[in-house]
Amino acid sequence: MAKTFTIHTVGGPVEVPGTIGGIRQVLPEEQRAEFTSEVENAGLDELREVLARWAARLPSEHDDAEDACVRLLKDAEDQVAAMGFDTGTPEGLAAARAEFDRLTRTGKGTAAA
Repeated sequence: MAKTFTIHTVGGPVEVPGTIGGIRQVLPEEQRAEFTSEVENAGLDELREVLARWAARLPSEHDDAEDACVRLLKDAEDQVAAMGFDTGTPEGLAAARAEFDRLTRTGKGTAAA
């Protein structure tokens, strides 16, 4: 039985390969050399993080949910930036954060809303 581990995404848990070879095998061909180089040059203290980051990049059935979440956050960030809050002051920064939170909580930070 192949080794696997579970990562948790916005869309739900995803089972991914749990070995260097397993991850390399399911990566798109054009990413394999970069993956191999990064793994081979990682220190032992960095290897787990490197493998987890690459495993999270593997295609999954939850990619659409992840993409929607990223779009929501980017759109909310753009909207807050356009509002002109003075983020150089504690009050302005707090107001910008509150507006960002409101937009992301309500889903209004997305162009689709």
